[in-house]
Amino acid sequence: MPKLLPLGGRRAVVLSGVIWGVWHWPIIMMGYNYPETPVLGTLAMVYFTVIAGVFLGWVTLRGGSVWPAVIGHAAINANAGIVLLLARNDPSRLLGPAMTGVVGSLPLAVLAVWLLQNTDALRPHRA
Repeated sequence: MPKLLPLGGRRAVVLSGVIWGVWHWPIIMMGYNYPETPVLGTLAMVYFTVIAGVFLGWVTLRGGSVWPAVIGHAAINANAGIVLLLARNDPSRLLGPAMTGVVGSLPLAVLAVWLLQNTDALRPHRA
């Protein structure tokens, strides 16, 4: 992301999220995360990584360090499937309750939209 910051904070976090999502495409196409819809899952992953990337980019810029994003990414990975373990039947992973699904990611999407609209939120923090 630091290499993208000359584009501006908003563009940097969104483009970083797109790159992050495309990076996941090979494993998504092999059936991971969205086994019932791997092709549509590639787009869902980009959607998720953009909204998660806005939040993780914000904590990176505010903290002046990559470590908050590293811990946040680890927390996302560790918790992403917990809802699926607790769900009855076999819910849709594309739409369903998991945080990488459209419904499960709505709170994070609302936060991402707010951060993108807040003009100061995505400016690098100066200590």
